[in-house]
Amino acid sequence: MLGKNSDQYDGEFFITSIKYENNQRKETREWVPRTVYNDTHMGYAIVIGNGESREKFNINLLSGHRGGVLGSMAAQTYGCNALSRDFQCDFLVATGKDLVEEIANSTEYSDKPYTDERIVYTTAPNCLAHPGKFHLVPYNVQMNAGAMAVYLAAFDKHKNIYMLGFEGQHGGEGYNSNMYAGTPGYMPQNHTVSSSKWEANMCQVFGAYPNISFTIVDNNINGYPDSYKWYKNVRYLVYREFIQELDIGSFKHN
Repeated sequence: MLGKNSDQYDGEFFITSIKYENNQRKETREWVPRTVYNDTHMGYAIVIGNGESREKFNINLLSGHRGGVLGSMAAQTYGCNALSRDFQCDFLVATGKDLVEEIANSTEYSDKPYTDERIVYTTAPNCLAHPGKFHLVPYNVQMNAGAMAVYLAAFDKHKNIYMLGFEGQHGGEGYNSNMYAGTPGYMPQNHTVSSSKWEANMCQVFGAYPNISFTIVDNNINGYPDSYKWYKNVRYLVYREFIQELDIGSFKHN
């Protein structure tokens, strides 16, 4: 249900079990009410992807964003998967069995499992596997984790969404450009990963929310898919411009 926002969402049914009797499919469905209400914000979101293009930017500068002297540009942060090892964003998306298990139960990277202290979204099967740990992605949207995080920021009615680390897989044959390549839950760095599905998911989000500004932040703005050029609501900034535009000098440094 791309294009919808939080004003239109109270919850949904999802399938908890399927069985076949006499060659007939029978489903058990359960109503899952909306569990996250994120309606008080200034309309600015920063979505942190895990591409290498953000490697030299200190994401810890995004903690406690004040949004300038008057707070008019205070931004919420969204992220995905293994970002949980290095940064506590306001909202995280987790996909993949191993990463979901880590985020739900591991204390390797902090004193408590990440889900004990932060809001983490995932898909219906993962919610069922870890009761009480995760929040269902609204409308149970099926996408890669990065696109899903951008979708959530749009769903939450942010009007200005900045995307860091979203260059996709452009390292060529035999190179995985994810910052966490080779770590638990990820393919090794010498593994070739296609960006085609990832790029298609991003285009779906851009097209579904034409009135939202999506800003891709990267010091190399020439490596992005030609398909993005069709969307007038997509623009590009280098990190220096991003820092100036969101007044990162007014961020609270921890």
